[in-house]
Amino acid sequence: MNFACWICGSAANSREHRIKKSDLKLLFPKTSQQTPLYTREMDSGKIVSIGSLKSDKLKWKSGLCHDCNTNRTRDYDMAWMHLSTYLQTHTNLAITRIKLKNVFPGSINESMLNVHLFFNKVVGCLIADHSAPIPLTPFRTAILESLPNPYLQLGFGVLRKKAPNQAFITPMQALNAGGIIEFANCHYTIKQVFVDIVYTRRTEFLRVANDTWHPNTRAKILRLSTLRVNHQILPRTRISYP
Repeated sequence: MNFACWICGSAANSREHRIKKSDLKLLFPKTSQQTPLYTREMDSGKIVSIGSLKSDKLKWKSGLCHDCNTNRTRDYDMAWMHLSTYLQTHTNLAITRIKLKNVFPGSINESMLNVHLFFNKVVGCLIADHSAPIPLTPFRTAILESLPNPYLQLGFGVLRKKAPNQAFITPMQALNAGGIIEFANCHYTIKQVFVDIVYTRRTEFLRVANDTWHPNTRAKILRLSTLRVNHQILPRTRISYP
């Protein structure tokens, strides 16, 4: 674990789940030593069993302080938990748009900003874990000031084929120019629902049309795209982190 929280610089005495614990509970509510999950270790590639959703094997190696991981980002976690649950229970291949007033009545802008900041935290942890050549400052500032990260956009969608219970975040695919990553993206997938997380500092890569979303658009409709390919990396496991 890092000795300093990448958000505020305080002593790192806490760690964040790679996949939100509430998402794992939604899919695997009876996880135990008798009914374990299985995952691939990020470094060794070894497949290991997990008998508790509290296991450190499900968490990022980079550390956060307890205050940042709980108090400071609690609203972000709760907003994503609410949207994730709604998407899992209200979406199918026939649905291409979600009216956000049905998800967050009376608090669309604030709640969706919090969803954005939840994934801002996810990507910040990923960058810190792998020492990726992406500046952490915009991710840190977004959380400390509760402002949108101007370089981070999200695309929401559903897998075209029926998916088994699965949960994972893919490695980042990146465009490197002169030692600096100009564009990168990864997918966060919970069963049938996926989030395409897009980072870019170059305006020509911005995709603010129908397939991505950013808080600054203040959109009231969430457009859902579809993928033909199932992202499941380990077909025989119930959870995987490639």
